[in-house]
Amino acid sequence: MTKLLWSVTEVLLILLAGCIWVASTAVASASGFVAMVATTLLPGLSQVYWIRSIWAATGKVPEPMTMLCATWLGLFVVWVYARHHTLLRKPNAKLELLS
Repeated sequence: MTKLLWSVTEVLLILLAGCIWVASTAVASASGFVAMVATTLLPGLSQVYWIRSIWAATGKVPEPMTMLCATWLGLFVVWVYARHHTLLRKPNAKLELLS
């Protein structure tokens, strides 16, 4: 079951990362070409920058981008747990077959 969880969360992480990249590039495009290029080349840092920048300008946290990033981080934690649990079980399964 953890292998299935590992696979599903991996696909969701990739799809969600693409959505976050598109959202942050769309926000950056309003600021100009240089901001858009920098956002495209440095996605992780730019997301933190744009969330902080919008928060400072408006006084409230930008909901869609913040929620996408928080969801991605939560899925990443699940992915790490499922991967660790799956890889931890593999050697045990081989030992049981040998016994």
